[in-house]
Amino acid sequence: MENVITKLVDKVGSDKVMHVETCALIAVVAKRCSGSVAIGAAVALGVGLLKEMYDVATGEEFDWKDVAADAVGAVIGASI
Repeated sequence: MENVITKLVDKVGSDKVMHVETCALIAVVAKRCSGSVAIGAAVALGVGLLKEMYDVATGEEFDWKDVAADAVGAVIGASI
């Protein structure tokens, strides 16, 4: 299993993996608090979008690949 994870991190980058993990965790918590899969996913994706807007406000670029990783994490987390 470790080899699969290592290959994934090497392919997509540790930043994208952190986006997936973070949004998955946020989605799990939001879903359990709200009782709604849709709300769990929406809250997690909203946090991811806010993070990208923060990046723009601090002089970094908006990264659609980060948003895609956030969406993957939001779906995974809301589905758990």
